Amino acid sequence: MLPESDRIRGPRLRTAIPVMALGLVLGITGAVALGVAFWDVISGPRYLIPSTVVVRLDSGTHIVFEQTGTKESFGALNVSRFDAVSITPNQITVTAPDGTELAVRRSAHDESIDRNSDHYVAAVEFNAPDAGTYRLQFRTRPGRVVIQAPLGDVVRDNVGWIVAVGVGGLVFIGGFVLLIVGIARRGSARRAANLQAAPGGYVPHVPPPTPAEAPAGWFPDPHALHRLRYWDGATWTDHTAD
Repeated sequence: MLPESDRIRGPRLRTAIPVMALGLVLGITGAVALGVAFWDVISGPRYLIPSTVVVRLDSGTHIVFEQTGTKESFGALNVSRFDAVSITPNQITVTAPDGTELAVRRSAHDESIDRNSDHYVAAVEFNAPDAGTYRLQFRTRPGRVVIQAPLGDVVRDNVGWIVAVGVGGLVFIGGFVLLIVGIARRGSARRAANLQAAPGGYVPHVPPPTPAEAPAGWFPDPHALHRLRYWDGATWTDHTAD
């Protein structure tokens, strides 16, 4: 073995593996939290109107997205239909959990949601003062709507989890690099340990001497069973040193 002071050091498995595990935990936890947060945006309920919709909402701004188009495929033929937004604020009455009627205003129409072949565009919006159950009465032409928080709000509310996914990925990569570096350096250390040392210090491994090449003396064991084996000038002896 090489003396402690001469060993090639590198990151240990007990350091690299916990770092990789920490990165996985951060990344997976963040990804699950983001998946839950965006699940309602991707596959939340759609409501047929005109009707009275009872829905539980968090506090904050909420948008009524109106279905304005569809896209259908018939083999290689794609047929799309897109209409203008028709819902106006005076066609909706929003009642808060405490019975208060909330103000409804036009949305900027700059947000949209696609679900399968259906296309929804922001029509109107309102502010929910508290989390609770709200009643939305629609007096509109027949259609479908989706009620969602603005997409920007969803992203902003989950920026911590987005950061957690990014940090988790970087931490995992860092742990993986530590693992590779540690394996490489320990491999170098093992190869260095195979270089046997003569009494005067470390010398590189040399081919076994022959009578014409070397006088009697201690040399690296050609059988790799010990550090040194004695060469009597003619043959290898059973005298060894570790």
